[in-house]
Amino acid sequence: MELLKGFLCISGLFFMSLNSLSPQEMLSHLTLDQKIGQLFIIPAVSSTEINKEFMAYEPYTMDPEYVKKMIIDYQVGGVIFLGAGYVQQQFDLTQEFQSLSKSPLLVCMDFEWGLTMRLRDGLRFPHNMALGALSQDDEHLMYEMGYEIGRQCKALGVHMNLAPVVDVNNNPKNPIINDRSFGQDKENVVRKAILYMRGLHDAGIIACAKHFPGHGDTDMDSHHDLPRIVHSRQRLDEIELYPFKKMIDAGVRAIMTAHLEIPSLDATPHLPSSLSHNVVTTLLKDELGFDGLIIPDGLGMKGITKHHELGELELKALLAGSDVVLAAVDLPKAFAVIKQAVLDGRFSESELDKKVLKILQFKASVDVGHMPEHLDKEQLYSEQARNLKQKLYAHALTVARDYEKLLTQVQQQDLLTVVEIGQQDSVFLSELKLDKHVTSYYLGNDADDIKMQELVNKIKDNEIIVIALLGMNRFAKQNFGILQSTQQFLHMLHQAGRKTVIVVFGNAYSLPLLKDASSVIVAYEDDADAQKSAAQLCAGKLQTTGTLPVSVH
Repeated sequence: MELLKGFLCISGLFFMSLNSLSPQEMLSHLTLDQKIGQLFIIPAVSSTEINKEFMAYEPYTMDPEYVKKMIIDYQVGGVIFLGAGYVQQQFDLTQEFQSLSKSPLLVCMDFEWGLTMRLRDGLRFPHNMALGALSQDDEHLMYEMGYEIGRQCKALGVHMNLAPVVDVNNNPKNPIINDRSFGQDKENVVRKAILYMRGLHDAGIIACAKHFPGHGDTDMDSHHDLPRIVHSRQRLDEIELYPFKKMIDAGVRAIMTAHLEIPSLDATPHLPSSLSHNVVTTLLKDELGFDGLIIPDGLGMKGITKHHELGELELKALLAGSDVVLAAVDLPKAFAVIKQAVLDGRFSESELDKKVLKILQFKASVDVGHMPEHLDKEQLYSEQARNLKQKLYAHALTVARDYEKLLTQVQQQDLLTVVEIGQQDSVFLSELKLDKHVTSYYLGNDADDIKMQELVNKIKDNEIIVIALLGMNRFAKQNFGILQSTQQFLHMLHQAGRKTVIVVFGNAYSLPLLKDASSVIVAYEDDADAQKSAAQLCAGKLQTTGTLPVSVH
């Protein structure tokens, strides 16, 4: 076992270097309070100014001064950064947190699509739905992405990436997973997730598969209430549990449990799966044989706090089988409840020791005591990383349908008419102009029927129009970003007999709303690299083998 580096305060004595001790030996020196403290991974933000709005509706106290006090007073085991910030801010604050802690902190982040998920100036990789479109010949890029994100984690002082999401998303109305999933094909989900995981592991970062036992078939967000899944155990085995079984077989080191009510696994009313002994211990640990780190989803989410009391719910998570307490709303209260449960015998100290030992072993395996002295930003934006990002968007690009071979005609024409909807002077338009003579028009989201008809009249009968649907993510909760005005304009074009090639810079679940279009390209997101790739496809400079990761009708 690699030795845990850093310093621990033992029984109130001055800091003692424990480099020569194994995790088992370290455990033997810890007081009861120190052991309980190791269970907690507390939420933080790197900038209160940037995160004012975020912190206003989140139940957690996350400002740096409060977090510093919790680190000192309760000797917590780790920190999870939430909200938004900048890489240098977080790096500096991580160094400060580590310097205040009496034992090295395990730093966790949600970096599903790279650092930009939590840090404004981090490099953005595609969301999982786009990655789910990669052909099997291109799936090696998933490993490369996992390794690159892992490399960036290390440069930033992060030890665990709470990714990949391995939920099989088979409900288009899912408000929380959706494009965070690799899609609805369980085999596709497994292949992508394992490669991503292996990349992280090879970079020295702990991967965490989530959200066990499967959050893909819900129409409710567990941040707001407790979703209920009524599938039979047989169905769960066939779909929802399948990716987790494969991830365990492939060596995933951590799994996050979800806040879901699943009667076929535990019939207790309003009991989240994260608090169920039947789900966490009997199913995940005993039946599936998982012996890695078990982490409940954030314990401030309303899917759990709506039905369970603060303090007791953290204890229930541990008694159910979790190894850590992630993002407790009231740390002092939860700490006191857990300590009293140990003293009362409800939570045995031997079971506490098992959990703490596992945490110490995980810390040792990723050398939490070591952090770079300086942040080398070039490591976060290397040419290799940027090229990888571009490749991923290019290979994900999907020709969803092209019944009349209109795309082929567009590629062969020198003169093109382009209509941008939702965003003007886009990267897509600029890139297309490098290879084609383009007449462009812009249609705002607030256009009325008169403006639409005027634009329809400007387009010649024999023209093939390339329509770029941009800015969809701003309205993602409204028909996946396809606004009523957009649907009306497309209908008017169809009624007038105009031929269109539609490029969707958004969610593939929007395709049923484009049923009149015979030619549709899905770019999945409106990232600049997605726009460049789509333009190159329309110009005939790029071939793509992407396939839709979800069924759309």
